Amino acid sequence: MLRQDDAIASLMQDWNQQQGFQAPMDKTKTTEKTRDRGARKRKLPELTDYPNNSYLAGSHSIWNPYVQAVPFDDVEPSVDDVTSSVIPTNPQVEVVRRRAYEAFKKECLEVIQRIIQQPFKVKFSIPSVLEKWHMDAKHKERGKYEGINRQRYPLMATTAKINAWTRQDFEHYFDPILLSNQSSDLLGPLLREEVLRAWNQRQGSTTDDVPPKLQKKLNQVHRAIHKIIMHTREIYAKQLQQVANQAMLQAAKSRKQPRITRVEENTLIQITHAGNSFRIHPSYHEKLQRLYDRQQQRKPTSDDFTFEEALFCMLCRYDMLQGAGLQAGVPGSIMDTLLNKLDCRMECFASPLNCRYETFASAFDLDALFGSLSSFFHLSNLPSGCYQANPPFCDGVIGALSRKMELFLRDATDPLMFVVFVPAWKESKSYQQLLDHKYLSKHLLLDQGKHWYAEGTQHRRQDSFRVASFDTSVLFYQNDAAKESEPVDESVLEAITEAFCQDPGKMDKQSSPATPKSKTTKSTVQTKVTDDVDSSQMGIVEKKPSTRKGPKKTNRGKKRAFAGGEEENAAHLDVLKSLGLMSNEDGNDEEKVNETQKVVDFESNKKRKKKKKKKSKA
Repeated sequence: MLRQDDAIASLMQDWNQQQGFQAPMDKTKTTEKTRDRGARKRKLPELTDYPNNSYLAGSHSIWNPYVQAVPFDDVEPSVDDVTSSVIPTNPQVEVVRRRAYEAFKKECLEVIQRIIQQPFKVKFSIPSVLEKWHMDAKHKERGKYEGINRQRYPLMATTAKINAWTRQDFEHYFDPILLSNQSSDLLGPLLREEVLRAWNQRQGSTTDDVPPKLQKKLNQVHRAIHKIIMHTREIYAKQLQQVANQAMLQAAKSRKQPRITRVEENTLIQITHAGNSFRIHPSYHEKLQRLYDRQQQRKPTSDDFTFEEALFCMLCRYDMLQGAGLQAGVPGSIMDTLLNKLDCRMECFASPLNCRYETFASAFDLDALFGSLSSFFHLSNLPSGCYQANPPFCDGVIGALSRKMELFLRDATDPLMFVVFVPAWKESKSYQQLLDHKYLSKHLLLDQGKHWYAEGTQHRRQDSFRVASFDTSVLFYQNDAAKESEPVDESVLEAITEAFCQDPGKMDKQSSPATPKSKTTKSTVQTKVTDDVDSSQMGIVEKKPSTRKGPKKTNRGKKRAFAGGEEENAAHLDVLKSLGLMSNEDGNDEEKVNETQKVVDFESNKKRKKKKKKKSKA
């Protein structure tokens, strides 16, 4: 159970500190600083030679900032888009939601282990099951809100307003992370499938029926998870009320902004607020600032929230989803090939962190501050052209993609085309739907071990790419007009195969190449980037190394209970193994390293004891 005091203690401490607060402002007067914030002035100068749609960036750049993506005026969300009725957020609210969701995951993990995994000794990845369940459940939950005339909220608002809106419609509002009371029904079939597979492996059988005793335990898990969901939402609402009350007492003072510092010898950027810290590479920080600036130039927001607040909220959201395996992407060379051959300039499933261009579709409404057009499933129309789709590897999402593409292709009169990248999981029903699709024109199958994927969390990891240990299907869907104007011939398939199977090496984490090159040149663009952006201009505080001597004091009270690095790494390894993104040999190597470390530590302890005995005898 999540303690209410622990959930908001760090928030209270931040607000009670006087450092960083400004003097109370007279609402009748408008200061120069207030006007600057409202004007949304660009923090970074625009790149030279932008746009240049013939430019290829390669796999060493984290995105392609020189290509002007699909015009915003041509792609609009549906009038009944659920994201317009999502209750807004801010850093304080995201901290409360994060703590509630972490407690929820921990309780779900303990329930499944205690009721099923330990008594029956079946081995399967519980984090992988929970992550797939969450994505499918949120997608289905969003669908219930389509066509409902609900209030249209801003993207960010004060904590008091958010609390009032939440309490007003507590039972029915759509939460971007926390699951609804009906979501437990989707866990049953998914968990049953995983348990049955593990049971057959253990017994050496091929039965399609779960043993009665095991089925009884699955029903028990379903009831327990349902109670956990209801309890989590109640705890979240109660903590949100406490935070809102405290925020109203601090209304005379300006909000404390998330702190952005450069750490580890200028290799990472750290964004910190209320005891929660997220680290990203400086190039990603610059990319997000540039995306934010461009979006504000196109569509300025009327609220009074800053880039730092939007950045913290966005990082907090995607960190909750982890994304170690389900959000693996294709290397940049693939996107260059699609741009060069098919003029593909928009992704249907991306995020501000891994998007290739400045226009994309993504999961969260908050991503609109960084250029997102909304969720792909809530777009009402698409202009003619080619669109890339690399969905999360979940049956529910892939099945919904198949149905949505059919609607777009059926209604389109101009050339329209989709290029879809999915694992070739023949036992998956959604994969069979893609193969039987009415508009499928070409199918390229790539063997495992011969092509590469980009890490879903490369914005904070040193490694950027991983060899795929599963077959990948590259599927082309076209209407009749697209088949005539943009036929997928052998040259296209060969170019994609060559780009996908080429070892991308180690990404240099470049924010943007120095100068654009034309389409006729090879994709091996220059890799050196001049970092001429002033850190102070982007609001980054240089974190100086400590000169204090002696052991460093640690405040154990501030340590988050569920943010242990070892637990997170173990969960990521389980997800990767279940998805086929990591072989068992890799996992065994990890275990061997840990065992070796234990032996070394044990031997060193024995040596210390011997030395102490010798000293005591002397």
